Amino acid sequence: MVTPSPVLLPVAQPKPGFGHYLAEGYWKVFGREWPPWFGGLLLGLTNFAMFAYAAPWYIYGGFHQAGSWLISFVGIEPTAVLIPVWLHTGWLHDAAILLGAFIAVLMANNFRIRMPQRRLRLVEGFVGGLLMGVGAILAPGSNIGGFFSAVSGLSLSGFVIFFGLVGGVYAGVLLVRWRLRRETKSGAVRIYERRPGQAVIEAKVRHRRRQPIIAVLVLLIAIAILEIFVTRGETNLAVFMLFGLTFGFILQRSGFCMTASFSDMFTTGGGRLARGLIIAIAVAMLGFSILVYAGIREPFVLPVHWHTLVGGWLFGLGMVVAGGCAAGTLFRIGEGSVQLMFALFGAILGAALFTVFLSTMEFEMGPSIWLVDSLGWQGALLVGFAFLGVWFLIVQWNEMRMKRTR
Repeated sequence: MVTPSPVLLPVAQPKPGFGHYLAEGYWKVFGREWPPWFGGLLLGLTNFAMFAYAAPWYIYGGFHQAGSWLISFVGIEPTAVLIPVWLHTGWLHDAAILLGAFIAVLMANNFRIRMPQRRLRLVEGFVGGLLMGVGAILAPGSNIGGFFSAVSGLSLSGFVIFFGLVGGVYAGVLLVRWRLRRETKSGAVRIYERRPGQAVIEAKVRHRRRQPIIAVLVLLIAIAILEIFVTRGETNLAVFMLFGLTFGFILQRSGFCMTASFSDMFTTGGGRLARGLIIAIAVAMLGFSILVYAGIREPFVLPVHWHTLVGGWLFGLGMVVAGGCAAGTLFRIGEGSVQLMFALFGAILGAALFTVFLSTMEFEMGPSIWLVDSLGWQGALLVGFAFLGVWFLIVQWNEMRMKRTR
């Protein structure tokens, strides 16, 4: 007689509670990297909002002020008027970018001290920072104020510095490739067996709630500082700090590295970051034009001449050597990058010292040329969006070409 097999009934699984869905939603928003196009859209809108309030997004005003204080301690007379850095809108804005990135990376449970594999990278960070500081003063402007905001404002200088940046980035990529070939042949570079990010995943498993809790505490401290400024009547400082926190948070969450958006063209061929940057500039350009056309804001125009191209080239070279641009340096420090701490020190020192040098040379910048004055609104906007369109097509073509050659 055959004994029938017992029937196994499915065990009912408990339904996930509200806390499960809340945690899942949290990690989707704060634990995953936002797509570059979304980050670019938010950066463009935030730059537009900042210009609507007072001024476009810039970085090196705060760097110059910090560097001026630094060289004054060793007896060098700076060109800037020294005021307490916590009362300087540019410095406070830059510090808030770092703080906003720090909050974002803590919320993603991904903060750690990032020490480069070789200590030589710290020297490269410092030298790259010096080049960026010199280039930003000579151009004038960095990849943020001198390019992003200048192109958005239809300033001729922004279009000129673009070619300098591309040339400098290309030279930097060639230099880095040469250095990597030498280090690989000599055995100076070690290849780790552990996959990138594995240690971070393990840390998330062990301490899934620790860093987000710290993020809440840091955020509360930032809100308290904002409240102190508002209570003391320093609303302007509070607003600039708030914009800095917003920029830092967006940059970190979207991994929006403008160095990679340029250098990827010559390395991997990837165009995701470049397309995000194009979207950011297009949104800001449209917003800037509306504000100026309506008479709400004056045009944002920077000087342009040979120094714009040379300064852009030096800055592009510096940001590849250092491993980060102006904004990238700040938000990567917020993530714990030691190399970019050295780059920041070099950048503020280079900006302050080179400004003193130019003042002794009685150097004069070129004229400030606004495309609207020469071409009218229709012509200037046509040139601006055509520039972005051609750039977009080149990025797409290069991405497809690189994929076919792999």
